[in-house]
Amino acid sequence: MDLPSSTSRSFLGKRGFSEDECVALSDHEDGTASGRRSPVRRRLGEQREADTDDDESCVFSKLIREGGCTPSLSEGGGYVVENSRKLRNFLEARLVSSGPDRLRQQFLKALEKRLSDPELLRRLLLPLGGATHGLLPTGESLVRILLNIPILQSVLMKMLLEKLPEHITEADEDSAQQPDAPFTSPGGVPVVYSLPRLIINQFRWLDFIIDGPALTRKLLEIVPICPLLIKRDIIGILPEVIVDADHELVVRALEDLLDEDTRLVASVLDAFANLTLAEELTLQVVFKAMNSLRTADADDLPVVVRFLLQSTTPCTFREVVQEIRRNLNFLTFENPSESSKTAKWKQKAVSAYSEALVLEAIRYVLRFRKELCDVFLKEIKAVERQKNHKVIDFWVLLVVHANGGLHRKAAETILRKKIVQGQLGDYLLQSSIHKKAESLKDYFPTLLNISETFMRAREAAVRQFACKTYALLFESFADSYHRQEVLAALITHTGSVNNEEVGPSMETLVSLATTFPHELLPFANFIKGILDFLDGFKDRNLHQVYDLFSRLMVAGKVQPGSCSESSVGEDLTITIQKQIKHPDVKYRYMGIIGAVKLVEHLGSLDGPTGSNGQVDMVDEALSLVQVAVDSCQSIPTARALLYSELAALVEHRKLAPKVLEWISSCSNELEVLFLDNLVDGKPEHEYSDFGNLEGEIWMNLDGEEAPVLLNALPLLVADNVRSAQRLTFLPAMFQLMAAVERAISNGSMDNIDALLGCPLNMFDYKVLAPEAWRKLSRHEKETVCLALFFAINWFRELLNSFSTQVQGFGDRLTQATMEETSVKLISRLRNIVVLEHYLNVCLKSLPPSFSLPDLNNPLGDLHPSAGSDPNTAAGIDDARKRGKTEDVKRGKPGRPKSKGVEHDENVAPSKNAQKSKKDEDTGSQKAKRQLTLAETLKRSSATQDGESGRDVGETTGGGMIKSSKEKESSGNGEGASVEVQREKMRPLNLSAMTILSLQKKSVGNCCPDPAAQVVMFNVPSPCYGFWVF
Repeated sequence: MDLPSSTSRSFLGKRGFSEDECVALSDHEDGTASGRRSPVRRRLGEQREADTDDDESCVFSKLIREGGCTPSLSEGGGYVVENSRKLRNFLEARLVSSGPDRLRQQFLKALEKRLSDPELLRRLLLPLGGATHGLLPTGESLVRILLNIPILQSVLMKMLLEKLPEHITEADEDSAQQPDAPFTSPGGVPVVYSLPRLIINQFRWLDFIIDGPALTRKLLEIVPICPLLIKRDIIGILPEVIVDADHELVVRALEDLLDEDTRLVASVLDAFANLTLAEELTLQVVFKAMNSLRTADADDLPVVVRFLLQSTTPCTFREVVQEIRRNLNFLTFENPSESSKTAKWKQKAVSAYSEALVLEAIRYVLRFRKELCDVFLKEIKAVERQKNHKVIDFWVLLVVHANGGLHRKAAETILRKKIVQGQLGDYLLQSSIHKKAESLKDYFPTLLNISETFMRAREAAVRQFACKTYALLFESFADSYHRQEVLAALITHTGSVNNEEVGPSMETLVSLATTFPHELLPFANFIKGILDFLDGFKDRNLHQVYDLFSRLMVAGKVQPGSCSESSVGEDLTITIQKQIKHPDVKYRYMGIIGAVKLVEHLGSLDGPTGSNGQVDMVDEALSLVQVAVDSCQSIPTARALLYSELAALVEHRKLAPKVLEWISSCSNELEVLFLDNLVDGKPEHEYSDFGNLEGEIWMNLDGEEAPVLLNALPLLVADNVRSAQRLTFLPAMFQLMAAVERAISNGSMDNIDALLGCPLNMFDYKVLAPEAWRKLSRHEKETVCLALFFAINWFRELLNSFSTQVQGFGDRLTQATMEETSVKLISRLRNIVVLEHYLNVCLKSLPPSFSLPDLNNPLGDLHPSAGSDPNTAAGIDDARKRGKTEDVKRGKPGRPKSKGVEHDENVAPSKNAQKSKKDEDTGSQKAKRQLTLAETLKRSSATQDGESGRDVGETTGGGMIKSSKEKESSGNGEGASVEVQREKMRPLNLSAMTILSLQKKSVGNCCPDPAAQVVMFNVPSPCYGFWVF
C-alpha cells in the first residue's frame, strides 16, 4: 500500500526536499499523475541516487536543483530541466565564482560516483525531458550540458572515456556480429541505448573542444578494444574533434584500422571525406580506398565508389576509373561465408540495394564533375574487344545518358558504335538488365528511351539490340506498369511508316508471346488495337501479327480465366472471317494468311494438349481455312497464296493427322486441272482451235514410258477464261503437293516422281522461225510468251522439290535411282536456260506494255487496283483480248501497230535499226552453236546471279535466292527482257543449287554428246537458226 500523504511529506522533507517539492510530489501520490508509477516505487528508485550523496558531495544534487534540473518522473527517464541554457550558465557561474577549487572538486567527485553506477550513468546520458522512443537519442543530456562548460570539459571527457571500456557487454559484442539487428540486449533495450554508444554520442556536435589533441589520442587509444559498432561511432566523431596538426596521425591510425578490419571501410572513408587533407595525404587515402575496393562488402561499395569519385584529382582520374571498371563487375555479391538459404536470400536483397546505391553515387558525382565523365567515356570507348567490356561500362553509359546535357549524345553515340562493331554482345546485355529491376528502377525511362531511339536506327544490329532490350525489360520488370510501358512502346513502333522499324517490333512482340504467353494475356485488350490497323502492314508483318494473336489465343484456351483471354480468340476469329468474305481482294489475302496461321498453332502436334480441347480447336481452324478455300476459287492469285502458305506450313510444322489429310485434299486437284494422259505418245484428249499455234510435245525425259503430260498451251488458248487463270497457281499447288508428299512419306517423293520427267503440251517450235513469227498476231505472240513463262516456272518448282531427294535422301536411294534423278534434274536445269533464252528473244518483239504475271509474290503490295491487273491471270486474259482487238483493227495479222518494236516492211529502216539488224545477225551466228554443259551450268548460275558479272544475291524468306539485278528491277513492272521481269518468276531454293555439284558420271548419259547441250526435241540441226530473229 502507498504511504499516507503526511507520512510521505515528512519522509521527503527528511531527504532534503523543499516544502513546495514535497507538496508537488505528494500530489502525485494522490493520483494526480495518472499512468505513472506510484510515488513510493518512484521514490525508492530515486533513493539510489540520494544514497550516493554524502555530506561532501550533496552539492551536486543541490546545484542542479537550484539550476532547475530534477530527476525525471517517467520510468527509465533521465532528468527534466526547465531551461538548459539557464542551467548551463548557472552551473558555470557557481563553479567559476566559487574561488578555490573546493566546490568544483566536490561537484566532480559527486559526479564521478554517479558515473560509476550504470543506472545513474544512463540517466545522466539520456536526453533531457524523459526517455526517447526513436532509435537515435536526440536532444541534450545532462552530461552534454556539463561538457559545454569549459572548466569541466577536459576532466569529464577523461572520466567518460575511462568508463567506456568498463561498460562493454556481451550485447555490444553481439551487435557487432549483427549490425542490422535493432534489439539485441536481453531486456529489449535498443543497441543505441547501450552505455558505450551513449557515451560516444555525447561528443557529437559540441560547441567547442578545449583540448582536441588529448581527446583525439584518447579516442584512438580505446578504438582497438571496442566492438565494431563502437569503432564506427568513434571513427565518426574524429573529424569533429581533431585539429589540423593531427590529420596525419589520424590518417595513419585509420589506415591501420582498415587493414585490420575491412568492415570499417565505410566509416573510415566517411572520416577521410570530412577531413581537410593536404594533396599528399589525399593521394594516400585515395590509393588506400582503391585497394579497399577489391575487398569491400556489398553494403560498403556505394561509399567507396562515392569517396573515390569525389576525392580523386585530375592526376588520378584515369587510375580511379580503371580501378572501378576492374573491380565492379556486378555479376554477384554473394558472401561465401553465408550458407543458409535465409542468409543467401538476404544477401541477394542487399546486393540489389547496393547496386542501386552505387549507380546513384556515380550519377551524383558525374553530374557535377564533367571532366571525370569525359574520362569514363574515353576509357569505355578505348575498349575494343567484346570480352573486355563489363556491366559497369553499360551502366555508366546509362547513367551519363540519364544525366542529360552535352554528354548524353556522346554516350548514345558510343553505345551505338559498340553495338555495330559487335563489342557489346548478348551476354553483356543480359548481365546488365536481367533480374536487375531493383537496381535499374530509376533508369527504366532511360532504357526505354534508348530502345525507342535504336529501334529507328538504320543499322540492323542496333535495331536487334533494341529488340533484346525490350524483351529483357518486359521479363525483368514484372509489375504491370513497367510491362505496359514496354508494350506501349512496341505497339507505337508497329504503326511506323518505316518497315525496318515495324518488322523488329513485331518480331519482339511475337517473341514475348512465345516466351511469356500467359504474362502477356492480361494486356490482351491493350494489344488488340493492332488489329484495327492491318491495312498498313506488309506481307511479312501480317504473318507476324497473326502469329502473335494466334499464340495468345492458344494460351487463352490452354489457361482460360479472364475475359480478356477469351476475347482474343473471339476477336481474331471474327476479324479473319470478315476478311475472308470481304469483296476486296486485299482483305481476302489477309484472311488467308490469318486462317493458315491459326491452323499452324491450333493444328500442330506440338500445340495445346488435351484430346477434346485440341479436336475442337483443330475443327475451328479447319473451318476457317475451308471458308478461305471456297472464297478464293475465282481468284487465282488468292489460290496461289493459299497453296504457298499451306506448303510452308506443312514444310516447317508437324501437323495433326486430320489437318495433314485435309491439306492433302487441296492439292489433289492438280492431276485433274493440269495433267492429261499420254496414250501411244499422244494426249488422250484432242485439243483444237489453237489458231496459228499447233500443239507439240516438248521436253519429254521419260520417252515412251511417260504416263502424263502438262497441258500448258491448251489451257492458255481455251475459251474459258478460268482455264488460263489456273496456270497462275500451278507452281504453288505443286509446291503444296510435294510438301505433303514428303511429310506423309518421310521425305520421299517416289509416288509423284513421274512429274519430274513428264513432257509439256506446247506450241510447234516452227512458229519461232522469223517468217512464221511475223505472221502471228499479237495475241498469239503473247500466248507463246506466256506458255514459255509458265513452263519455266513449272521446271523451277520441279527443281525446288526434287532436289531435296538428291541432297537429303541420297543415302536412301539406289545407285540407279540416284543417277536417273540427277540426270533429270540437270536436264530440267538446261531446259530452264533454253526456255529463258526463247522467252527473252520473244519479249523483245512485244511492246513494253506487255507484262508477265507475278508468280513469286502474288500479294504485290496488298493494294490491288479496282480494275484488271496485268500481273494477275485476269490481266493475262485482258491482254490477250486486247491483242485480238488490235489485230482486227490493223487488218494484217502479226503486224503490230507500235513503232520501234516491229517495223512495217514498206518502211525503210533507220540507222539504229540497221545497226540492230547487224547485231541480230551476229547473234544469230552465235546461236547456231550449241551450248556446252559447262556453258549451260554457267548460264544457269547467271540465272540467279545476273548475266553480266557474278552479283551476289541475297536470301529472301523461305530460303529463296534473289539476285541483285532482280532488286534493281524491282518496281519496274514492264520491260523488254527476261532480266527486267525475272523477279516475277518462282525463285530457286538454296537446295536446288546443289545439283550444280553433281558428278559428271551422273549426267554423262543426258545426251549423245556429253559436252553438248541436251536436245530438247527432235528437230533438224538448221532449225536452231530459228531461235534468234
